[in-house]
Amino acid sequence: MTGAGRRALAWAMFASALCLVAGALTLFALSSDSPSNTYGFRGGIPFVTVALATTGALIALRRPEHPIGWIFLAVALVSGIQSAEQEYAVYAEYERGGEIPGGVVADWVDSWIWVPITGTIAIPAFLLFPDGRLPSPRWRPVLVAGIAGIVVWTVTFALYPEETSALGTVNPFGADSLEPLLNVLLGLGGLLFMGSMLLAALSLVLRYRRASDEARHQLKWFAASAVFVGLAFMLNGVSSESKLISSLVLVSFATVPVATAVAVLKYRLYDIDVVINKAVVYGALAAFITGVY
Repeated sequence: MTGAGRRALAWAMFASALCLVAGALTLFALSSDSPSNTYGFRGGIPFVTVALATTGALIALRRPEHPIGWIFLAVALVSGIQSAEQEYAVYAEYERGGEIPGGVVADWVDSWIWVPITGTIAIPAFLLFPDGRLPSPRWRPVLVAGIAGIVVWTVTFALYPEETSALGTVNPFGADSLEPLLNVLLGLGGLLFMGSMLLAALSLVLRYRRASDEARHQLKWFAASAVFVGLAFMLNGVSSESKLISSLVLVSFATVPVATAVAVLKYRLYDIDVVINKAVVYGALAAFITGVY
């Protein structure tokens, strides 16, 4: 792909993520009084999406060969889809009383789409930060295991016969006959997913210990964010029903693009501070308008 094509793709992904967020916030405003059991707190995911999309676009536009920017943009797109379908599910079923179609299916998507979102941030992005390469070839099995865990968990949650997230309805695509197998896959996927995530966070700590002074400045915020994500996930495993802890998980993932932005702005990590000043002004303005809206 040419340089112009990459830039066009980055802008398209960024704009698409923001459009999905705008749709989600519109639906949220239309059904703000409706009850729901969404993960964390309603309205939290759109802001995570904006943070990911903004940081991803800044990196992808200046350093299109670096995978981190594209990873953030891809995750922002999927996170935007989650924001929109989650709010649509609440609006369709609670605000409109099921008069419009697709609410239950949208809620089903919400029951599994979080896996590739969180997994991609917590495993590939952690392992490839900051230079876009693994710390060493010995870490390749961790990356492969993490991707396998993401796939296994995504399929398992999509088919598991249980209540869905925001609405509490039964999974419309649940496979009751496969529940014994799904229980096995749930454990296997969890082992691969969680183990790879913790090892990916550890890789950042090891990078920090072996890095030069300049590289340590580049890594310290991101490494702290990685540890925060790992601890929040562990707490969530202990008390998955706690709204406080689930909100903490959302906040922890929001710190990842923030930490990356700090590395970019303060420590010239991707050498884009020459072109970033205007983008920061526009991004801050967009965030302010979104918050007021």
